[in-house]
Amino acid sequence: MRPNNDWKALGMRRTDSGTTDFKDVQVLPHEVLGAPNSVITDFFGYRRASLFGPLVQLIFSHVYIGIAAEALDSAREYTLEHARPWTPAGVSEATQDPYVVRTFGELAIKLQGADAAARDASHAVQRIWEKGDALAPADRASLMVQVSGVKVLATEAGLSIGSRIFEVIGARGTHPRLGLDRFWRNIRTHSLHDPVAYKIADVGQYF
Repeated sequence: MRPNNDWKALGMRRTDSGTTDFKDVQVLPHEVLGAPNSVITDFFGYRRASLFGPLVQLIFSHVYIGIAAEALDSAREYTLEHARPWTPAGVSEATQDPYVVRTFGELAIKLQGADAAARDASHAVQRIWEKGDALAPADRASLMVQVSGVKVLATEAGLSIGSRIFEVIGARGTHPRLGLDRFWRNIRTHSLHDPVAYKIADVGQYF
């Protein structure tokens, strides 16, 4: 096995999207998980394996929400400790600036909405998973559409938060030593693997 180390991106460098060459590798029958094409067979048979798609997309959504939450927490910490108020605001602390307060409010609400949607979808996954062999095509369809909506909300919230935190922390907060740009970079890169435009289309067509 030879990793080619040919994956370079502006964020999420550990997504391991590069290529790896395998040569003269022996794979024994007992090392194979499932029969050939079993995932495809289960998918069209609407068995539990068909939930792989929505499960992965929901995991990605939770990743974006976690990144966004940490971005917001980091911005709050920096604002409390280091940010300076803009002179026309007429206040002594940046946290007293009405525009700073409003921006934090808007971003917190975006995060709250995405997180609530993700939690609701997680409960839906559990309910449908517990159906077992009684899982119906309509179950998977409704779940995939719900998760698609979550993916869009999480991506948009993450990108907005990762970008707009600089409006409240100020120019000094862009210094490379702080690395506060990593939040936006990571979500921006990872979310491109599966364009949200198609998720929006899925929701629209289903509706």
